[in-house]
Amino acid sequence: MKGGVYANGTAIQQYPHVDNNQTFKLVSTQPPAAATVTSIKVATMPAKTVYNAGEAFDPAGLTLAATYSDGTTKTITSGFTCDTALFDFIHIGTNEISTSARGIIDVTYEGKTTSFRVGLGDLMPQSISVSTASLKTKYIVGESVDIAGLVVEGRYEDGKVFPLSTFNVSPKEFTTIGKQTITVTWTYGGEITKTTTYDVEVTGNSTTGNLNGIVLTATMTDIGVKFDWAPNENYYGYRIYRSKTPGVEGISITDFPITAKDGPYAGQYVDVNIDPDTQYYYTIREVLAEASFDRETIEITHEQLGPASEELAVFTSAFIVEPPDLPPTGGPELKKNFMLMTIGSDTMLVNDDVKEVDPGRGTAPVIKDGRTLTPIRTIIETMGGNVGWTAADSKVKLNAYDSRIEMWIGSKRLLRNGADREMDIAPAVINDRTMLPLRFVSDNITGIEIAWIGSSKQVVIVYYTFEK
Repeated sequence: MKGGVYANGTAIQQYPHVDNNQTFKLVSTQPPAAATVTSIKVATMPAKTVYNAGEAFDPAGLTLAATYSDGTTKTITSGFTCDTALFDFIHIGTNEISTSARGIIDVTYEGKTTSFRVGLGDLMPQSISVSTASLKTKYIVGESVDIAGLVVEGRYEDGKVFPLSTFNVSPKEFTTIGKQTITVTWTYGGEITKTTTYDVEVTGNSTTGNLNGIVLTATMTDIGVKFDWAPNENYYGYRIYRSKTPGVEGISITDFPITAKDGPYAGQYVDVNIDPDTQYYYTIREVLAEASFDRETIEITHEQLGPASEELAVFTSAFIVEPPDLPPTGGPELKKNFMLMTIGSDTMLVNDDVKEVDPGRGTAPVIKDGRTLTPIRTIIETMGGNVGWTAADSKVKLNAYDSRIEMWIGSKRLLRNGADREMDIAPAVINDRTMLPLRFVSDNITGIEIAWIGSSKQVVIVYYTFEK
């Protein structure tokens, strides 16, 4: 009998054939022994290789190259373990880790181990400090701390500075008014603590004032500044004025007076056209008599107002409206005209002629957040002006008399003859029509006069044209 082994490990046995003196083979197949891992090494380092104090090790992206006893290699992406004992380089008590060992990660797979090092900040920070304050530094009583934008850095023994990824702040919520100190704490292992501080301003969420013996209350809510008072039914209504300058009355926050006919608005109103983190100053006046308009003489009788209330300061940009310059009266070359519009109606009177507000479209003026929004082209062109539109930046351009006005859809910015002005409501597209706030158009066109008649929800614009 003769034997042998194929290269793949298969055993071969040869036996003589007795009858014809021939030899035949019996092949016995035995599976080869499974290949084992003989060594491993790092094929791809983790995505994160630099760490600061207090950060946890992240193995994401780490792969190994494993060599087997049969000479093959494989890429290993999972199934290995990482020992981070030497990664934790912070001194805690007397448990010191040598400088040469800091940042070493041991990786084990199938009984074989390799190591690699990641970069670390040097020891624990000797001190911490606020390098960039949080975006929000003014609060209302009851608000919670917002640390968005807050950057806290640690300074180490070698003078290097690294941002800290984890820290705590206190208090979490403000309960008192005035300058408040926020304490920032960095803690490691429950034993090492470093602190720093920064200051914020906290104001009350409500303020009170007096109007002819009536108590007025202004309260900051999540949707705007809410006003409450006991209305005097002997008066037609009220106007609330907003300013960002103390002692200056500013602009009425609504186009029409707030009256008892406004249902839930009687003795209550919310100013929603405000910006966050802004100091406002409000006054309230009684409307003793509403405005009126004489179509025969084309004369406007303006509202009669009572004295202003005490000023109510509320922290949460007001547009201080300058009265329009009225044209000189008289002069045979000028004709006095009027437009009379009604909220909800798609027609208007122009010197007793009925015209569409938005010809062929059926669009009517509407009230949104206390402001009158209306299509503007017919109004401006009736005055003898013109309207332009730039689609690229959604800009509306108005030219009337000597006033050039630019407004943008969705923006509260307004340019009048190149000078920046501010609105408290932005132009909008409603039902595919561009709607502009009439208050801010009329207040910025020299030479027109406007009145808001609350009882009929009508707007009167008096303007002048040259006789033809």
